Amino acid sequence: MVRFADGSEPHFREYLDTVLSEPRLMYVYHYQDAQRRLIFRYDNAAHKPMLPQAEHKHTTGDIQPALPPSFQGIIEEIVRRLPRP
Repeated sequence: MVRFADGSEPHFREYLDTVLSEPRLMYVYHYQDAQRRLIFRYDNAAHKPMLPQAEHKHTTGDIQPALPPSFQGIIEEIVRRLPRP
């Protein structure tokens, strides 16, 4: 597990769903604070009501369409949020 100096933690999951007729990459890139509260999460899980696209980003109280970021992009987004010494 990775934990940053402020106690926040990233959690990444990727897996290939081969049950479908066309295999699909499923992903969750989750970042939470030291109290385990969501800061942001990118995923492509199905939602109700349906979203305009499968790929989206959760933030506190909001869900917006968002393409999946690169691993480097996620780390850069986290680093921008970390407190400066």
